[in-house]
Amino acid sequence: MITFVPRDTSSKNWFIIGPFLSMFFTIIFGLLIFTFLGYSPLETLYQIFISPFSRIDRISDIFVKACPLIIIGTGLMLCFRANVWNIGAEGQFIIGALLAGSIALLFPNIDTKFFMLVIIFIGFIGGAFWAFIPAILKTKLNNIWLFKCDNELIVEDSILVDKNYTKPIKQIVIKGIVNNNKTIKEWSLEKI
Repeated sequence: MITFVPRDTSSKNWFIIGPFLSMFFTIIFGLLIFTFLGYSPLETLYQIFISPFSRIDRISDIFVKACPLIIIGTGLMLCFRANVWNIGAEGQFIIGALLAGSIALLFPNIDTKFFMLVIIFIGFIGGAFWAFIPAILKTKLNNIWLFKCDNELIVEDSILVDKNYTKPIKQIVIKGIVNNNKTIKEWSLEKI
């Protein structure tokens, strides 16, 4: 089993070099992928790094796409700072956007600034509701961190045996054989 041990001190050199090294390798491997796909590496670099800043409408597109990600990142920063892991930020964003957008489409003739605030608040409520589901599972049932990968379901902290009892364990893996109906035909528990 692999264990992660925190360092006592972090390297100042890697703190500076690490981001540049990761950007360098990202660009190199990206260029290799585009080259294998038959695209010109120089044209690819131009389209990724220069073209988005070449016209004012493309710059505004960058801000349109970046603002939600900045808001999500700010919210995650607060969660991580409070030592609360939130792996559902994208889902919260999508549910909030769907709810706010659907309310806006239901009332197309209302054109006031107050209605814009109402839509923003409804989007906030949608994202909060999506976060509320795992929060209740964790606080009330002392339960469940679920990670889904292929045919395995990894459950950490505890497993829900029935609705009134949770059995504390370190970590288990539920492995299933999935049939054509996407239901688990056979399953087994492995304690790690």
